[in-house]
Amino acid sequence: MLSRLYPIERMRTFDRFNTMMEDLFGDGNGMSNWMPAVDVKETENEVHFLCDLPGIDEKDIDIEVIGDRLTISGKREFKKEEKKENFVRIERRYGTFLRTFTLDAPVKPEDVKADFKDGILLIAVPKAPLMKRQKVLIHHK
Repeated sequence: MLSRLYPIERMRTFDRFNTMMEDLFGDGNGMSNWMPAVDVKETENEVHFLCDLPGIDEKDIDIEVIGDRLTISGKREFKKEEKKENFVRIERRYGTFLRTFTLDAPVKPEDVKADFKDGILLIAVPKAPLMKRQKVLIHHK
């Protein structure tokens, strides 16, 4: 006997799977840790990070450079004036996020600049000048 899933049954199957994944990786209400998309571009003098953060207030974003690591963290909160029970589906993620990148070149942490416009965070991390190799002469006594 061949069984076919009609469109509404397929949707129910997908919804059950989606609920199972949310239960596994989130709290089922879109509140969980999430990771924004980040593009990394390297030039001769800088490393640029472009991070998609739509719907996030600038005050909810933290950027830190410690040693050879750049960390971007923050949170996106569900608007309290919008009642969750009125939504049919919630797919956007809310909650806290944390992204850490290891920088491959020595950098100048004091000169890092960040701009935030239209939900895009741009971080420019200047590279430190490469240390010159110095040959050490051995003096004979």
